[in-house]
Amino acid sequence: MAHKTFSGLLSVKMAGVVVVFTVILLAVTAIPRNGYGHVSRRINAGILATFTLLDDEYWNMDNAAGMDLVMRYEMFGNIYLENRLGFQAGNSEGNSVTCFNGQLGLMVFATHFLPYRPYARAALGLMSANPVTTTPTDTFKPSQTTFYFVLGLGTSRYLWKEMMIEAGADVLFAPYDYNKYSFDRQSVLLEKVQFTHFNFSLGITYTF
Repeated sequence: MAHKTFSGLLSVKMAGVVVVFTVILLAVTAIPRNGYGHVSRRINAGILATFTLLDDEYWNMDNAAGMDLVMRYEMFGNIYLENRLGFQAGNSEGNSVTCFNGQLGLMVFATHFLPYRPYARAALGLMSANPVTTTPTDTFKPSQTTFYFVLGLGTSRYLWKEMMIEAGADVLFAPYDYNKYSFDRQSVLLEKVQFTHFNFSLGITYTF
């Protein structure tokens, strides 16, 4: 219970920081600059290695590693519609989990700090988890899909022409209590839980 309270307070604080930073980025980006120009309707694609610190209540797992595929479409100057598809897997003390997730959201870049381009992002996501135990005949945990919000910060830097290296940190949190089921030979365990995950990413993107 103490961990859940701490996670909730931490996610609220992180959400507040991301919201404030996003507003600042939007305000700074909106300030006109002499000689500033950009190519409209750009497409940015990339691949990111990810490491996720999972909530303790999320199938008794500690962390998971994986990969995200990213596709972004520029709607306005440096404001992108973003789509991510990802896969994560991890194991801990006889438990393992594989997760597939998809995200749809917005990302805004600030170009006033070149060669670095800090960004803020917000998205909606779905995560499908397939937990497995070492004693499947005794305990069974069904696959489950949950809805969550994403708030994130990061930065990128050009490496060569339109290729960039990108690093970011996200908070993934469920906005509601969801049912987590566990079955054994004699009973069914039902828990009402939420999760707050912390995700870190590092990868390469290219703008067309």
